[in-house]
Amino acid sequence: MTSKKLMQVLITCLLSGFVFSQSSKISITELPDWIQPVQFENADEALEKKAGSFLYLLVDNQDHIPQQKSFRHRAYQIFSSQGIQDAGDITIDFDPEYQDIEFHSLKIIRDGKTINKLYLKDIQTVQRESNMERHIFDGSLTAIVNISDVRVNDIIEYSYTLHGYNPVHKGKYQNTYYLDFSVPLGRLHTEILTDRPIHYKVFNSELEPKISNRNGLKSYAFDILQPKTVDYEDNVPSWYDANSYVQFSEYTSWKQVVGNYEPYFRVDHATRKFLQQQLANDFFEPNEDSLTQILRFVQDDIRYLGFEGGLNSHKPSDPKEVFERRFGDCKDKSLLLAELLKTQGIQAFPVLLNSVGGQEITEMLPSAKLFDHCIVQVQTDEGVRYIDPTINNQGGYLYSTYSPDYKFGLVLSNSSSEIVKFPSNESKPVEIFETIHVEDIGGDATMNVSTTYYGSNADARRSEFSDSSLESIQENYLDYYRLMYPSIEADEEIIFDDFRGENKIIVTESYKIPGFWSPSPENDQIIQADFYPLSLDSYVFPSENTNRKMPFYLNDELNINHNIAVILPESWNIEEDEVNISNKNFQYNYEVSGSGKRIDISHSYKNLSAFVAPEDYSAYVSDIQEIQKNLTYSITYNKGLGDSIATAGISWPSVMIIAIALFAFSFLCYKVYYRYDPRPELDPRVFHRPIGGWLVLIAIGLCVAPVVMLVQLFQTPEYLGPATWELWRTGNPGMTLFILFEMIYNCGILVFGIFAAIVFFKKRTIAPKVMIVYLAASFVFLLADTVIALSLMPDYFTPQEESEFYGETLKAFFRAGIWIPYFLVSKRVKETFTVTLKDEPEPLEPAEEEVLIPLE
Repeated sequence: MTSKKLMQVLITCLLSGFVFSQSSKISITELPDWIQPVQFENADEALEKKAGSFLYLLVDNQDHIPQQKSFRHRAYQIFSSQGIQDAGDITIDFDPEYQDIEFHSLKIIRDGKTINKLYLKDIQTVQRESNMERHIFDGSLTAIVNISDVRVNDIIEYSYTLHGYNPVHKGKYQNTYYLDFSVPLGRLHTEILTDRPIHYKVFNSELEPKISNRNGLKSYAFDILQPKTVDYEDNVPSWYDANSYVQFSEYTSWKQVVGNYEPYFRVDHATRKFLQQQLANDFFEPNEDSLTQILRFVQDDIRYLGFEGGLNSHKPSDPKEVFERRFGDCKDKSLLLAELLKTQGIQAFPVLLNSVGGQEITEMLPSAKLFDHCIVQVQTDEGVRYIDPTINNQGGYLYSTYSPDYKFGLVLSNSSSEIVKFPSNESKPVEIFETIHVEDIGGDATMNVSTTYYGSNADARRSEFSDSSLESIQENYLDYYRLMYPSIEADEEIIFDDFRGENKIIVTESYKIPGFWSPSPENDQIIQADFYPLSLDSYVFPSENTNRKMPFYLNDELNINHNIAVILPESWNIEEDEVNISNKNFQYNYEVSGSGKRIDISHSYKNLSAFVAPEDYSAYVSDIQEIQKNLTYSITYNKGLGDSIATAGISWPSVMIIAIALFAFSFLCYKVYYRYDPRPELDPRVFHRPIGGWLVLIAIGLCVAPVVMLVQLFQTPEYLGPATWELWRTGNPGMTLFILFEMIYNCGILVFGIFAAIVFFKKRTIAPKVMIVYLAASFVFLLADTVIALSLMPDYFTPQEESEFYGETLKAFFRAGIWIPYFLVSKRVKETFTVTLKDEPEPLEPAEEEVLIPLE
């Protein structure tokens, strides 16, 4: 058991000890004389068909406002053994600080006979604290009667009166009663007796109360036989209420509500002085915004815990007490924050609101019972901001901190007289970047994910990483990705970068995906790789019931950009695509682009409203179905076709071009060999040295280069395979021409390399010039090839391949830079390459300054 759970149990046990001393709060009395007797009838056949394990025959509510009494009368029939389990006991909640329970009757009606089951000794009292998990203790008790000997078809009838209203409301009556339910009911009776003016408003119904005078009091009564049953559809907004209900309130304006509850939030001079002293005692960290530090202190250091029984339901604790004990509920934390900000010259006031049904507040009668939460309004020269001090681990500064859109609230200040509307939030998109490196066709892949969160999304991630271990978060993320890639494994630990001042969080993930490819269900010779934006999965599969009668909930702050970059082991034919879908509820953009080995897939989705109206739902579903068509992007590979290409997939046009190029370059070399025969610079009869010295390195290179070039020429699939001409057919002629240019050049360099080797080893006089042309052409081509390739296909090559290209070009440059000058000026070169095509070289004419010595 964790320390938090243990503390909750200890608190409950302590409170329970107090509870069992409250038996005097429960008594058995006669039925009050002010009650209007209401009878029930047995269920007819039609009503029984609607019933489950049990059926309510009567729900009777009668309130006597002058006496502060609430009479309750219930009757229900058991139809199955499950009904005995579900309804075999009765439970009544009450607050012992201001309420007593008077039981009037409890009986079983079986086969027309009445069996009394009301005995004081059978009434047990416990403190359940049903909101303990939410860190709220309201001090209420539950009176429980476990009814003995309950059988199928029994009717259980009981009645009681709750005496006492919460004094925090200062005698002002305010209540709401439903006029129909989500389960079938035989009869509903609701009646209010009052001696003073009261206002009512009926919602979602044409019903009106019967108004009469009874015993000197005015009665407002609804009596409904078999009220309608309301069945809710899936995913309705939390604020939506399709049931009929009536609201009663003594208030005539919101200003009256403020006047009744604002005094509870006033602070005396001693408390303000105490707070000022606390902030003066080294409270602030240097070089940090003081107002933001105050906010973080209340949010993060004052834990959320509330004891909300009796007056504390609407009256906050003194800020001095909250500051010292370091805990409080929403009212406590809001008042503390407002008072701390006031010490810094900032106008701040508590704001009451409804965290669920705020959207409907403006339609309701003024009443404090509509509110279940409290936040703070901050007024500055730059405008009005709203801060929720119960949210911890938030980012940003005081004036940029995210606050949920609660729609409407009531500011507790002397000048407040109306409900205020909260500003809507402009949400930045969640930016997801997935980079998937596919290692080889049919093999494994790696995936790197970088996700950037802002605003409320950043707050949620910050809380997630604060509340959970990194190991459990990693496992949760793996479970998430396993929906798409079952074999995925974590490659590195998740990295969590928090830029709290900007309220921005970046989460970086790295994974391995063994067996990335999967066989096609239609053809076992075809394998496929799928790419899918999991971030959108929860939002684009609504119910397809187009005959909808209720609004469909949307998160109006949902905004996601999901980008997937795929790096393949070889070039792929990419058909670019773009889809834009927009309506009053959302906008969606989808785009596919790429070239060479890279594919870019982007999805962006943003909700534009908080719900879809029933009349728009059919069109909404139709548009969502269009999105679904674009979610999965797949690439396929035919293994059978790949094998056939490997064995017999020769492109005959490419073979013909290679043959023609080889013949043309060979013919050119033939012409040069026999037509170009310069005379040696030195007399070959005197200078005829063998190949040696540095020329040995050139000799080795000339022997190896043609072999390497020949292998490269016939092992490059783009040269002899059909892929080159497929590029032309699919609209990429530039790539086709580039590959053809490269193929023709390689043929030329192969032939010229062999030609250079021949004249080199024959020590022909043309060898130096042939070598100079050979070295210069190699460098120029590599330079041109690199520039053109990286210009035409900037995303085709990996950074490692780009580095290799630059490296090869640089090597060619250095080779040319070293050996070309060597062949131009080297004395060894001139003394070695002295052979002409003729068998006997002609004698050279001596220069004027030379003297030939005749041989004897």
